[in-house]
Amino acid sequence: MLVGLLLIKNQLLFTTNSKFDAFIILLVMMFGAIFPDIDHPDSTIGQKVKFISKPINWIFGHRGFLHSLFFGILIYALIFVFSFQIANAFMIGFLTHILLDGLTKEGIEILRPLTDFKIRGPFISNGFAEIFIDVGLCAGLVYYLL
Repeated sequence: MLVGLLLIKNQLLFTTNSKFDAFIILLVMMFGAIFPDIDHPDSTIGQKVKFISKPINWIFGHRGFLHSLFFGILIYALIFVFSFQIANAFMIGFLTHILLDGLTKEGIEILRPLTDFKIRGPFISNGFAEIFIDVGLCAGLVYYLL
C-alpha cells in the first residue's frame, strides 16, 4: 500500500486530478487488500457478507483460489474494462495481501488452480510479528499522508 501511495503521489502509475481522486484510489487499494479474505466467513469482509463468504469458503476454502495470481488477474481484467486506474489500485491492494499472506506459516497457493504448490514464510497469522508489521505500516502511512 505504501508503494501504491508513492506511485499516486509521484503520478508514476496514476494521473490524479484532485485529492478526491487520490482518496478514491486509496479506498480501492484498501478494498483490494481485504477482498481476498472474502473466502473466510470470520474475516473483516467475510463478516459483512456472510451470505457470500460461506459459499465461497465451502467451494474454494480459505487461501485457495481467491489468494492466487489467476484470481487477481481475472478481477484485474474485469475492472480494467471500466478503469485502468481503479484496476491498478485494486491490484496493488490485492498483491499486497497475497504477498503478506505468503509470508505466514499457512502460506498461499499462488498458482491455484494449476498447482497446489504453497509459498510459505516464517510468520504466524495474527502473531506478534504480523501485528508489529501492520502497526509499522499504518504508522508509516499516517506519517506519509501528513
